[in-house]
Amino acid sequence: MSSGEAAGGEREARPSAAAAARGAGEAAPGTTVPARGGPEAGPPAPEAAPAAPEAAPEAAAPHMLGLDPGGLLYGTIVSAAALAVGATTGDTVGGMFETMVSTLLIYWFAHVYVATVSARRPGSTVPLHRLIVTSARQEASILVGGLPAVLVVAILSIAHVTLWVTVLSDLATVTVVLVLDGLLAGLHAGARGWRLGAEAAVAAVFGGLIAALLFSLHRH
Repeated sequence: MSSGEAAGGEREARPSAAAAARGAGEAAPGTTVPARGGPEAGPPAPEAAPAAPEAAPEAAAPHMLGLDPGGLLYGTIVSAAALAVGATTGDTVGGMFETMVSTLLIYWFAHVYVATVSARRPGSTVPLHRLIVTSARQEASILVGGLPAVLVVAILSIAHVTLWVTVLSDLATVTVVLVLDGLLAGLHAGARGWRLGAEAAVAAVFGGLIAALLFSLHRH
């Protein structure tokens, strides 16, 4: 074989090797050449989503029983104000009891009516009686808040206790209930420590205001 033929065969072999290399590259398109100095860094792994923080268990609050702490306070204050008025306008424990019950019911009916009117929407298909029942249930905490003061007067009336002994006993009861209502309201809001004590103290102030009202009305 001559040197020209050998050179020609060598030139034919070179394109064939290049074609084979290109074919190998096409057959494995996902193969990449590692970067100099180490293996090729792949795409960064997606970061794990941070775990949602667990909700702290809420303290047992009156709203879990369907009672509103504000409604409890309101009912207690209304019954206490009615106590002050009834003690100065009536001559018997029975008359004071009637004043307290009627005042508490009137305020409760007023709240039920206002809540029902506020809940009505133009074009609403909810029956009116259902709105009234729902509003009455939501405002029931007013009745519950005023109940202790009314019960004390009723019990002392049955026991034939004198008017002013009943008034002073009920005033003490109202003050204690106000402190408890303030504690429940503070717990409902998440207050702890001295802040919880401050909530109870603020509620107890209303007991002092009722006592001042009672004294003022009695003087006149």
